[in-house]
Amino acid sequence: MLPPHRDLSFNPELRDNDGLLARSICRRERVDYHQALDLIRGAVGEITARLEREGEFNFGRLGRFDMHDGFLTFEPQPDAVNRDYRDLKPIHPALLETATNRQATVLRSVPERTAEEPEAEEPARRSFLRNKGIAIAASLALFVTITLFVLNPIRLNNEPAKASLAPAPAQTEHPAPAAEPAPAPVADSTVRDYDNIRLRTDDPWCVVVYSSLTREEAENYIDSNPDRPMAIAKPGKWYLIYAATGSTQEEAYAQSHALGDIPSWISPK
Repeated sequence: MLPPHRDLSFNPELRDNDGLLARSICRRERVDYHQALDLIRGAVGEITARLEREGEFNFGRLGRFDMHDGFLTFEPQPDAVNRDYRDLKPIHPALLETATNRQATVLRSVPERTAEEPEAEEPARRSFLRNKGIAIAASLALFVTITLFVLNPIRLNNEPAKASLAPAPAQTEHPAPAAEPAPAPVADSTVRDYDNIRLRTDDPWCVVVYSSLTREEAENYIDSNPDRPMAIAKPGKWYLIYAATGSTQEEAYAQSHALGDIPSWISPK
């Protein structure tokens, strides 16, 4: 029997935002949903820029991101998500004899006293039977203990690990104030006022909505979204497709907020 175990993995193909991380940040930092999205976009932008410059990024105690020939991989740290289960060893229960076999074993183990044997051997026989009874009782106690362990496994109160990488406080005496439900993600077909979006090629900061290793793929993405003004920048190995720009990083964040719920992050050109 093995103790509880969890594995940490990373899928670079996932691009949808399910909102779990943003809601966890809302609870932890006491901010609204849009502010949580801005924090996530900023962190993703910094990680992407570091990977393009250095080729690797240490993600706290969880593991390390590596970029090799345009492919992103993640190597988790040992015991990154199994600290609560540390030092729990596998259990190897021994096979117990059935009652019939155990009784036969006891009977075979007790020698029959002949008429020629002296009566002094009777205490030794009783001692032998008593030791066998103690061994049988110990085996039964071990069996009951293992059964109780299987039927009632160890339950660890680790609520922060259920949400995401940004856990909420483990204990709190005051409940969090009631917050408005997070708005559902808006589909890309929503009509937006792109006349108020800043899109200038000379701005040093951009709001990236897509990235590609080839220019052909980047141009195909722009062609598939004709209703959205976009441009292409290539600060490193990746082609960045951006939908807004800013003269400062703060202005770029404001433009990202103006784009609505379109998944994006901030990056220097």
